[in-house]
Amino acid sequence: MIQINVTEQHKEILYGQSIVQYRNISRIKVANGHQIFKMNIDTLSIGLANYKVEVVKEDEKEYRKFSIEFESGQIYIPALNLKNAIRKANKILYIVDIMVKKNIKIANNSTKPMLSSLRGAEQINYNNP
Repeated sequence: MIQINVTEQHKEILYGQSIVQYRNISRIKVANGHQIFKMNIDTLSIGLANYKVEVVKEDEKEYRKFSIEFESGQIYIPALNLKNAIRKANKILYIVDIMVKKNIKIANNSTKPMLSSLRGAEQINYNNP
C-alpha cells in the first residue's frame, strides 16, 4: 500500500477529478460482475456506492444502463471487489502525488484537475488550445 501524506493540493486535485467525473458519470464503464465503489476524498475511505442497473432491450440488443446516486466529495471506482478497488484508488493517489510533486499547472495557475494522462503533460501548451 502506498503511504502518501494528503495535503490540500492533493485534495484540490481529487475534488477537480470528482467534478470531471460528475460531468461524465454516464461514461463510467462497468464490466459484467463488477461493482461501483466510492472513495471519500477527505477520509480516503472506500465503500460500496448506491447505484441501479437496468437491462434495456432495443433492436434485438441488450444494453445495461445504470444510474449512480452521485455525492459530492466522492470518486467512483468500478472494480470486481474491495481489494481491487483499493488497488485502483492507490493508483489514483499515486498519480495525484506525482502531479503535486511535478507541480503541473494550467493557464490560471491552478492544478490540472484531470488524472487521465501524465505523459507529455509538461509539453502541452494550455494557453493556446
